[in-house]
Amino acid sequence: TELKFANVDDFYAAYGRGDISANQIAARGQILAHHTAPLKSPGTDRTVKAEKTSGIQIHGVGNLLTHVARCCSPAPGDAIVGFITRGRGVTVHRHDCRNILHLDDSQRARLINVDWGNQQTEIYSVDIRIDAIDRQGLLHDIINVMTNEKINILAVNTLSDKHDSSAQMDLTIEVTDIEQLSRVLTRLSQLNNILEVRRQMRS
Repeated sequence: TELKFANVDDFYAAYGRGDISANQIAARGQILAHHTAPLKSPGTDRTVKAEKTSGIQIHGVGNLLTHVARCCSPAPGDAIVGFITRGRGVTVHRHDCRNILHLDDSQRARLINVDWGNQQTEIYSVDIRIDAIDRQGLLHDIINVMTNEKINILAVNTLSDKHDSSAQMDLTIEVTDIEQLSRVLTRLSQLNNILEVRRQMRS
């Protein structure tokens, strides 16, 4: 199957109108998967091969190149949607990602249905924020929760205010799915002096 368009915008317009079918895209995508050089994931130095799909299934299309969006960091269990990007396959966002909510009508033509499929062995990084009343041993207790849940901490940024004894901690952690994330957020919220624990959207 050969898809010929003058430019990428013509392709998006044709897809949005339904002029090309999912099967046509799938057939062409399989060809590209064998001829496309490795791509760089945006914002990282990590090489992503064309056949990598992170366990995400694209409805009616097959195994096109996919990667998760850094702006909202979706994890298995989140409601997700795919966005056809220029030259990078399909970017997977959370349904409530502000970048998706603010798309104009022409950009919405690039949205496609995706789901997590049956593979959930990938590791996903997410950001969380902890608001607390500062106390001795607080960070130690937080790390203990992560250790017990077998969660890796990638980064920690702590800001304390001695005037009101408040503490704000931003952590980047690795989880396998939304259930594990929910479990660790619940356990953190049960620690002494914790005021709020929430997942953060990336700017």
